[in-house]
Amino acid sequence: MRVMTTEPGHLERPLRALVTLGCVITLLVTALGPRWLWHSYGNYRLPAFWIENTLVGMTAVILATALILRGASLHLRLALALPLAHLAAVVAAWAAYNALAPQVADISEAGSIPRALPMGATTLGALLLALVVGRLTSRRRDWHHGATVFALSALLAVGLWLPIAASWYCRGVDWSMWHALAEQHPYRITGFVVIPPVAAAIGYTLLVMRAPAAARMLRWPLSVALPIIFVAALAARLEPPRLAFEMYGNFVHILLAQTIAVIATFAVLAIGLLARARRAKSMLASARRGTVRCDGLPLALELTSWLRGPRYITEAFTVHTPREELIVPAGIEILAPMPPETTQLRIGEALPLLRAGDPVLVGGFVDADPSHPFRGSLSSLPGDRGLAVAHAERTSFGDADLALVLWRPALAYLMIAVSIALPALAAVLAV
Repeated sequence: MRVMTTEPGHLERPLRALVTLGCVITLLVTALGPRWLWHSYGNYRLPAFWIENTLVGMTAVILATALILRGASLHLRLALALPLAHLAAVVAAWAAYNALAPQVADISEAGSIPRALPMGATTLGALLLALVVGRLTSRRRDWHHGATVFALSALLAVGLWLPIAASWYCRGVDWSMWHALAEQHPYRITGFVVIPPVAAAIGYTLLVMRAPAAARMLRWPLSVALPIIFVAALAARLEPPRLAFEMYGNFVHILLAQTIAVIATFAVLAIGLLARARRAKSMLASARRGTVRCDGLPLALELTSWLRGPRYITEAFTVHTPREELIVPAGIEILAPMPPETTQLRIGEALPLLRAGDPVLVGGFVDADPSHPFRGSLSSLPGDRGLAVAHAERTSFGDADLALVLWRPALAYLMIAVSIALPALAAVLAV
């Protein structure tokens, strides 16, 4: 048995360090970025205080709120607060740009790609695509998780492919040719940048949601391939053709739109989990109480990927009641709180939630048809609404459980955001 190095409900030390680093970088970027931009290009006649300090102030308030709240460990709360801080910063910066662009000296006209694919339409398209892919690649009860897995993997794939694609596309192209191509074929160029990584993200999502064992087999190949792709993206930004800087800039708004879509899928996942819990609780209002009888583990939590929370896995089992034996098939609706021990799960590990002999509540069974000639020998059957099963002593699902589901995707988002931001920073250093 693996020895636990931290308390249940708390993050391990490397993850705590990553969260702390993410908070520091977020505060530095939101503090220094607006100042540099306004001092370089701003209109000195306008008051600069709110322009320079609104983003960092808003970010600090969100992170401070996470410090004050209770119900989960400190770093877990901060991991969940960082995506909200980034969302607020992106939306505020987008609104400020639209409002202040006429007042900024020497600002260049938006490129052909942003004009063809405006930020608002791109954001809506990225979110709708995530929801559709999540539904098509996942079982119905898990489509919220599928949308999150796709949104995160697509953000990473596009973010790493973009600098490579820009450097590759612009070799041998001069300024006039680029502007002509971008003006005449913006969607063709966008397809070259977006379609290959999005296709890869769809394939990965399909494996994670439909074939977890195959996805685990890809873990080590990806752990080798992703650093190589990251280094290639970094090298492409350090020594690109000068024109590649402009092409990259034309697609930054797509990365920002994907960022908004990722954080929106977190909200969709939270709402979906709460809706499932409410539905299961309503089914348990008239539940039957019994005892689990089975050979294996009837209910457990398994971690298949860091891009989604733990998933429930079920096996068929029998519930013994004073009246009858109820046969519960696999794939039931579950109402079970997330144990704090889920923070210690590794990919491929499972945490038992029910064992043989545990008391359970089962909702959704209906009595056999009284007109049936052999009704006396018939057990109750699952109703049209399905079944809901919960441990008799653990029938709640609330905010603390949501935090234990969402913190891994939130931390994965933070690592992805850092990975795609570093090549952009490398370009600034190169210039």
